[in-house]
Amino acid sequence: MSERTFLFPATLIFMGTLLLLNPAAAKDKGCLNGGCHQELTKIQYMHGPVAAEMAGADGCVMCHLPSGSSCTASKAGTFSLKEKDICLVCHEKGVGTQHTESEVESKCLTCHLPHGSDVSPQMLREK
Repeated sequence: MSERTFLFPATLIFMGTLLLLNPAAAKDKGCLNGGCHQELTKIQYMHGPVAAEMAGADGCVMCHLPSGSSCTASKAGTFSLKEKDICLVCHEKGVGTQHTESEVESKCLTCHLPHGSDVSPQMLREK
């Protein structure tokens, strides 16, 4: 089974679970449909939280924390990462590709794009 074939059902299961946990899902305004980050909706290989946000769940706050003004229709809000090594919160629990600690030393974004990739199901910056 190709990785792309595996990732699609896994993403659907992830989004479905989030929707079940958040029945108020279909939001009118969110990070992706409120005008701020619509370009993320066009990514071919999407990170799970971005896909969840597209489905109406609160996916962005899985990694980001509001840290200032809220989003409006005309102005983006201010957000920060929840913690320094935010990728490891999920990826140390068996989600996605596993690396040994010595391989990456929490430098995920050296090789990977945080929101998704058009070139790699592993969300690599380059093939």
